[in-house]
Amino acid sequence: MLQFFKTHPQAAGAGGKVIPKYEDGTEPAWMSKYLNGFVGKIDFGDEVHPFTKAMKYPVGCNMAYRKAVLQQAGGFNNALQFRSDDKYIFHQVRKISDQVYFVPKAWLFHYIDAHRLQLENFKKLFLKTGNEEKKRVFQEEGKVGVFKKGIEFFIKFLASFALLILFMLKGEYLKGKYVLLSQYHTLTGFLAEDVHVR
Repeated sequence: MLQFFKTHPQAAGAGGKVIPKYEDGTEPAWMSKYLNGFVGKIDFGDEVHPFTKAMKYPVGCNMAYRKAVLQQAGGFNNALQFRSDDKYIFHQVRKISDQVYFVPKAWLFHYIDAHRLQLENFKKLFLKTGNEEKKRVFQEEGKVGVFKKGIEFFIKFLASFALLILFMLKGEYLKGKYVLLSQYHTLTGFLAEDVHVR
């Protein structure tokens, strides 16, 4: 990261590859590209290039921003203590500069322990994701933004039924089931007043 910032003085921020490292060494049978965010998996190739809308944002375990830019952006949102904080700061920085880059050589292993993969923890993470996303959007865009995000989550929930069917046709029911569960719990968390998790 230091080398990148030295050679790219125009860069406001950067994020690198994140490679999940599972406790038992095996990716769960239900994992799919639709759940990469659950384990923080990021890989956009081997070339340096700016983050695009399709790439979303650098994940918290492997991101860096210039101090002056973070200060100008107002710092991190302390109301987001569990999820969406990396998304929030990316959006704030992008209001100042679009020079946030994917840096493939700045990679790391993200340790995923067995507890994280348990169904109950899976549920909690997505409930909190939906709930904190509502807080983030409300602070940035107000009630109209929350309404739009709610519609988006509802559409994604409906789309997850189609994905379930597609996975079933390929003999991969578990993958479809977990995609559906992720969208159901995200929407449920979004609709909840507050979600407390441990």
